[in-house]
Amino acid sequence: MENTVFTVTQINNQLNSILKKHFKKIFIKGEISLFKVYPSGHAYFTLRDNNSEISCVYFNYTSNSSNIALENTKVTLSANLSMYVSKGKIQLYVDKIIHSGEGDLWLKYSELKKKLDKEGLFNLEHKKKLPLICNRIGLITSSKGAVIQDILNIINRRAPYLEIFFCDTIVQGENASKFIIESLKKLNSNKSLDLIIIARGGGSIEDLMCFNDELLVREIFNSFHPVISAVGHETDFTLCDFVSDKRASTPSEAAEICTLDLNSILININEILQNIYINIINEIDTTKNALNKYYYRTISKNPELRISEYKNNIDYFINNSSYFIMDKIKSYNNNILLNDKLLNNLNVKSIMKRGFGIIRKNNKIIKSVKNINKGDEVIFDLNDGSAKSKII
Repeated sequence: MENTVFTVTQINNQLNSILKKHFKKIFIKGEISLFKVYPSGHAYFTLRDNNSEISCVYFNYTSNSSNIALENTKVTLSANLSMYVSKGKIQLYVDKIIHSGEGDLWLKYSELKKKLDKEGLFNLEHKKKLPLICNRIGLITSSKGAVIQDILNIINRRAPYLEIFFCDTIVQGENASKFIIESLKKLNSNKSLDLIIIARGGGSIEDLMCFNDELLVREIFNSFHPVISAVGHETDFTLCDFVSDKRASTPSEAAEICTLDLNSILININEILQNIYINIINEIDTTKNALNKYYYRTISKNPELRISEYKNNIDYFINNSSYFIMDKIKSYNNNILLNDKLLNNLNVKSIMKRGFGIIRKNNKIIKSVKNINKGDEVIFDLNDGSAKSKII
């Protein structure tokens, strides 16, 4: 190739191919300088060490990261190395910024993820199907913080009929994974549950490291019940997310996934009734057309000799059609009654008629005696009205 004359673009393209092939998904550490976020949401900065520096770009930085000051911060970057061909400029295309002290954890996470992925623990074929309607769910999270309240508020609003088996569990710290495993085993021993939610709020990679524990990942993989992982924010991914049967971007989304809204049930029942009506009309029209064709085709050939036989046949078809239609109507009616019973059981008013009520203080639902004090004014919502009371 010594006599080959290249264009600038050809050289840059070949260099770019080499860089992409040998420096894909690398980790590189250094200190950030000249950090700037543009209105587009992209961040441009320089990564340097004692002797060298390299240009970096982080596309959609504002939607993927928290807006904290990064100037002169020591970090480890997860990035791809390639060339900005038109300018002949080598730069890092960043997809993750790992702050000082997190680099080793991130490498440990990455290596374990590759190992478990190779074993097939994250394969879709192993995912258990979530039930359409849940009656009992297991919930693993801490009783402290906003996560538990967010989940309960959504469940009480959308599906007050849902029964919750709650395991108050430590979800942060060195031994947190052991407590989560114990809670998971406890809930899996209850075969009446429909699914299990594991939830906590967002945090740094250190905060979420217990959800990258290998023993916990394997325990979720072997879970008897389907598991929804609702750990961190939308941009946080843990190994629990990959192995679970469903990943929710937030704890609130997990609550919505496992609750069928009462309004949705009403819509489904109306659709069933509409389909019943259409099916009955279609059956009647089909039978009527078949009888008309049979009558006119056969009678027209020999109306005098076989009129009696054709009449008997027509009567036979009519009687059978009537029985068939009545069976269909009976079957559809049973479906209506079953769905009506289900709707009544799920209705909040029906629940209240059985002696249940809702206690509110300052327009918030009270779920524990720990949330009320002597002298508090509370409101009791019952089936036939509300009453204001004072705690003595």
